[in-house]
Amino acid sequence: EADRLFERFYRHHKSNNQHSGTGLGLAIVQAIVNAHNGKVSITIKDEYYFQVNVQLLKES
Repeated sequence: EADRLFERFYRHHKSNNQHSGTGLGLAIVQAIVNAHNGKVSITIKDEYYFQVNVQLLKES
């Protein structure tokens, strides 16, 4: 399910009204990272917490 977090307009807890947003944030992050030939990944920690890792490579 971690890969679904990169889908535009996907929200993990749609029934939870405590968090606002449209579900575009991680899709935008992924597009920027991809444009710079980097890598982005998600590690699910538990039901409510996940970690996003971004790696941008230095050009030589």
